[in-house]
Amino acid sequence: MNAGFDQKWKRLRSRYQKRRCFIMGNGPSINSTPLELLADELVWAVNGAYLLFDRISWRPDFYVMKDPLVIKNNLQELLRLVPELPETLFFLPQGNASIEKLKNLKNVIFFRVNAIDPCGFSLNAQKNVADSSTVMVTCLQLASFLGFNPIYLFGIDMYY
Repeated sequence: MNAGFDQKWKRLRSRYQKRRCFIMGNGPSINSTPLELLADELVWAVNGAYLLFDRISWRPDFYVMKDPLVIKNNLQELLRLVPELPETLFFLPQGNASIEKLKNLKNVIFFRVNAIDPCGFSLNAQKNVADSSTVMVTCLQLASFLGFNPIYLFGIDMYY
């Protein structure tokens, strides 16, 4: 086991105990959401959320990509964003060769994916994150591990 991997996770465990956070999806409803109200909040962003950056003055505190195809399709932006946003923690799946060059950056946290139990929910993200068909479940597992409570979801549209 990588000592650096474990140290990053140990520093994060319950770090945000009893603080609220917002997990921002990429659904169409995001276009009618007053995003500037989140400027002083702890916000999680996913996948192509960087496309909103020209419309908001703030940047997310946490950024998650998990799907290998999403990572591949957004790789150049990801490689640009990580050093450009040193205060944002980026959570990425371990074992993706295209993002290995990011492994020594302080604001990148790799997580292990447990593909054996795709319907599960991990309470210990340091050990692994249960695989799911949506990055939102990954964000919920990570936010829970960091101690966030309550966790608000928005822009997660299930009807399109």
